[in-house]
Amino acid sequence: MYLYIVGKNFILFKKGAYKIMIDKERFIRTLKFQKTDRPVFAEFLGFWPETINKWYSQGLPFTVRNDGEGKVAPFYVTVGVSSYFKGISEYLKFDRCYHACNAFDIDFGPIPRFTRKTLEENERYRIEVDEAGIVKKTLLTDVSIPGWIEFPIKNKEDFEQIKKRYRPHDIVRYPKNWGKELFSNLKNSDALLAITIPGFFGQPRSFLGLERLVKFMYIEKGFVHKILDFWEDFVIETLSEPLRLIKFDYAYIWEDMCYINGPLISPKLFEEYILPHYKKIIHFLREHGVEIIMVDSDGDCRKLIPLMIEGGVNCLTPLEIASFMDPVKIREEFGRKLSIIGGVDKRALIKGGASIDKEVKKRVLPLVEEGGFIASVDHKVPYDVSFSNYLHYLNVLRKALTIK
Repeated sequence: MYLYIVGKNFILFKKGAYKIMIDKERFIRTLKFQKTDRPVFAEFLGFWPETINKWYSQGLPFTVRNDGEGKVAPFYVTVGVSSYFKGISEYLKFDRCYHACNAFDIDFGPIPRFTRKTLEENERYRIEVDEAGIVKKTLLTDVSIPGWIEFPIKNKEDFEQIKKRYRPHDIVRYPKNWGKELFSNLKNSDALLAITIPGFFGQPRSFLGLERLVKFMYIEKGFVHKILDFWEDFVIETLSEPLRLIKFDYAYIWEDMCYINGPLISPKLFEEYILPHYKKIIHFLREHGVEIIMVDSDGDCRKLIPLMIEGGVNCLTPLEIASFMDPVKIREEFGRKLSIIGGVDKRALIKGGASIDKEVKKRVLPLVEEGGFIASVDHKVPYDVSFSNYLHYLNVLRKALTIK
């Protein structure tokens, strides 16, 4: 019999059978393909706020607050106090492993922000400039992602101007309680702690827009390399002090570099532009004790996965089934080189009933026992999923994971 102390909790095991394990340790050990007391039970990317609002009319108690109402900017996450979707996640008895609650508040955005300004509005839509300097069109009559109209960098002069808003050591980039008391509290905490980094495709796309970025990769190669070199230096300098003072459990690189038919750039372009920066940043993170490096990208990433792994990535999310990202097949191809979070088809939850039963049996059961897999919906839970269907899914999932 052995007793291991982990924070304020302990793990007691005999012959490999774990009796008690905190959520943090369970999450980390799962993604490292190590034995755990049971599988992780969490909705990693959470829910669209509109989904929770709809569920109030379908049986979700009004006493469960919707912590996701606040709009999260594309360049950082301000949820370091574990409040984002805390209400719904506690109500559903999830492990404290949903990503938003783990993200440490480091601001990678422009300081000062661009001034938010409405350019046009009617009963159907609003066109506005957001705080990242992006002009976008938002429908007011439906739940949808915005339409992107214009981006802050059109040429080299724009780039030189916007760089002035990205001073890495500005104290405003760190939490308001930055100091010894915060460091002490985090050191003694049993909660997961993550760094969320705008990636080397995701951020240049926010600077230039997709069409301009891809075009410039062919006709303005030097300019694109200059932007990527700048972003690498900025991220490293911004993270240098937090990584020196705080132990982080994983890094989460936001990219969204693929769509249903495959990557938005070819593997050749990824190898030329993105891979060198992955190697540099991930080496930097590992030097500071961050072992789990996770990439978030929608769409079909299969052609890019070998290059991601070469760059040091060892976890992928959310594996959209509609984009042919079947977690069972991904595991067959890449084995223990890649852990997986996601891979539960949202469309099965929309259909409900037998579709949910089949989905869990087909995609969850083959993977959960061998580790390196956390079952979660293959994006935020969408508006189309009814509350009753979601509860049915959780009941089926609990039984599959043998969670009481």
